[in-house]
Amino acid sequence: MRDVDTLIIGAGAAGLAAAAELARAGWSALVLEARDRIGGRVWTLSEPGLTVPVELGAEFIHGRPAATFSLLKRAGIAAIPRAGSGWYVERGRLQHTGEIFAEIRAALRATGAPKKDVSFETFLNRELRHLSARARTFARMRVQGYDAADLARASARMIVEEWTGEDEATTATNSRPRGGYGALLSWLAGSLEGSPVHIQLQTVVRSVKWQRGAVEVEGDFRGRPVPRTHRETAMRP
Repeated sequence: MRDVDTLIIGAGAAGLAAAAELARAGWSALVLEARDRIGGRVWTLSEPGLTVPVELGAEFIHGRPAATFSLLKRAGIAAIPRAGSGWYVERGRLQHTGEIFAEIRAALRATGAPKKDVSFETFLNRELRHLSARARTFARMRVQGYDAADLARASARMIVEEWTGEDEATTATNSRPRGGYGALLSWLAGSLEGSPVHIQLQTVVRSVKWQRGAVEVEGDFRGRPVPRTHRETAMRP
């Protein structure tokens, strides 16, 4: 591994954005990514026969965050307003989310957010045990899928506030990047070409030891141990 100014762990959205900023400033950097692809929690698939991409990870832009829209503008990618209805799969059949989510939201509004925060799993088992089994299953699926959260760690207060405040007015402010989030991250990675910033995939970092003036990294590259790498940090004005 070559000596660089900065070491970035992970080629997800944050890692790639940091790498692009360093490249623009003329700094050298190495991005180490464990997967065999960039994107992290963003994973966009383009399937034959479908006119829109399938998002297996992040999907929506909530509101109009300045950082995201600045990147979209630089990349020349439009933000498409959210439209249509929500659906989920139950026993192999598509079901509309409207009715079942309305049941859950009504129960949450009646119960209210807990004064002392607990996990959503605890809240569901204690305060929402009167809900139908179908509604409780859907609530679990929504936390795990839509919010990408662990039931045992997700804040019940946050979930209640989010779901009870969600209506047509708020969902209308959501949008999606044209071509999916993958298009934006591919643009970020492409912007590194010709710069002193490089991405190395299939590299699992096991440990990072830092001290002033040096960084020592241990890990695996394609299943083979990577020797300890000592990096002197460059001091820039």
